[in-house]
Amino acid sequence: MKSNLKPILLLVLIAVVLPELLTGSSSISTFLSPLHLIILFFGYGLPVLLVREITVRKNFSFGGVIVLGFAGGVFSEGFLAKTLIRASELPVSQYNDYGYILGVSLPFTVVIGFWHALASLLMPILLVYWLYPE
Repeated sequence: MKSNLKPILLLVLIAVVLPELLTGSSSISTFLSPLHLIILFFGYGLPVLLVREITVRKNFSFGGVIVLGFAGGVFSEGFLAKTLIRASELPVSQYNDYGYILGVSLPFTVVIGFWHALASLLMPILLVYWLYPE
């Protein structure tokens, strides 16, 4: 178990830092608040571990990781951040009041879903696999 701890911690750390700090979604002071870190762990850390385990155990392809990542992004933005149901004040202002159909910002949902698939799931998994191929 000790040999697996470093890749697990690195995977969670990259999955939390990459989409939040490198994009500027969270400031350093907000990011380091204990409550925010707990929320980010549940929003990014657990999903990336779950997706990684499912893809390894079920031998999913690259496309499978993208589909699971998209679902994880929709979960994160829809249930945790609740940005998918907003018509305005979205994190990406170009999507404000655009494509809001049946209570959901559809264009923003597609874009943010794929963004999460790449930035918070696929990239962290690939980076950790590159560093720890075993």
